[in-house]
Amino acid sequence: IVLALLPSLSPAELATVPRLCARAGLRDETLFTSVVEHLGMALPSLDVRDLVALWRGLLRWHVGLPGLQQSAAMGFAEVVETRWATSVSLPPAAVVRQLRAL
Repeated sequence: IVLALLPSLSPAELATVPRLCARAGLRDETLFTSVVEHLGMALPSLDVRDLVALWRGLLRWHVGLPGLQQSAAMGFAEVVETRWATSVSLPPAAVVRQLRAL
């Protein structure tokens, strides 16, 4: 159900998905990959409040099989870092908002 709703969510609503997944105990890696993909596109438009909610949710959400779980924040940071380092250039204001949220 969450996968089907992702494309229709606003950026602010997408920022709350990790918290929802953590509370529901969803550890599916396919869901995580899709959430990261959508969040990556929405990241430049999120304000500081939404970014704080996003990172808090990511820190609580653990993804993977029992015994092989990793923090969703770690996985998200790896993907975002790779995008920033390669092709996607974020507007300066988006970078500042991201740093303020951290």
